[in-house]
Amino acid sequence: MWMLRLILVAALIPFAVAASPAKAQVQRVNIEAGGLMRYYDLYVPPGSGYPLVLVFHGGLGSPDSIRKVSGYEALARSQGFAVAFMAGTGRGNMLVWNAGGCCATAMRSGVDDISYVRAVISQLTATYPIDRRRIYLVGLSNGGMLVQQLAEQLSGQIAAAAVVAGPRFRPVSGGAPVPMMIIHAVGDPVAPFGGGFSNKGMVSNAMSAPFLPVEAGVQGWASRNRCKTNTAQQYQGYQLIEYEGCAGGSRVAFVVVQAGDHDWYGGSRSSGAAVDATAMTWNFMRGFSK
Repeated sequence: MWMLRLILVAALIPFAVAASPAKAQVQRVNIEAGGLMRYYDLYVPPGSGYPLVLVFHGGLGSPDSIRKVSGYEALARSQGFAVAFMAGTGRGNMLVWNAGGCCATAMRSGVDDISYVRAVISQLTATYPIDRRRIYLVGLSNGGMLVQQLAEQLSGQIAAAAVVAGPRFRPVSGGAPVPMMIIHAVGDPVAPFGGGFSNKGMVSNAMSAPFLPVEAGVQGWASRNRCKTNTAQQYQGYQLIEYEGCAGGSRVAFVVVQAGDHDWYGGSRSSGAAVDATAMTWNFMRGFSK
């Protein structure tokens, strides 16, 4: 299976690049969306016709926190794609997303994060020579919960998406197929693998609905993508389940982390999981275009 081979060689990809006097810096971009002034942090590579990845931080995180923990800036520099580190709403660097059943003030005040993401994509594709066929979404925790919604609603613009420790609150809706990777730890104490409210009081208090079981979300995407077969392969520390024969050349990949916490697995604050979420998500997504 081509995807299996792609994921297994992910760790061999060199992420870092040599320093250069002309090295582009990450810039902060302001934007008005949904009646609010918002922002995001952006890196754009030289050249033209490059992909775009939108990266969504977890609850009480920020663009800076997800940029540091994920390593997606270094990856973008070495692989030649644009990356926007998206910003939720809140105070300072403690920001949250309105993902339906979570979280906190963004959910309770009905912040329109869907309009924000639409506006960012529109602004970036109008300003930079981005390949509109290769726009990808990846999110952690509360950001991953939002990515699940975005992939449904922006399927006409999104080539593929990936979610790290960010389960759903309701079944996947029908619609156009969207390639999807979901990475989740069996022992996640914040977003339980089997669904329900969080085991962490602060998180459960910020929720209005229980999580669906992670496997229910995966099956929902496999159904939406009309996948015909699935295979499972065991590796050291995780299981990879791939759904194939899907409509429009789409796929669904489910990485079950067997020893991990609620984290960006393999990142700078990783809990020792056997997977590298950055390599896995990019190597999955980059294989798809609209």
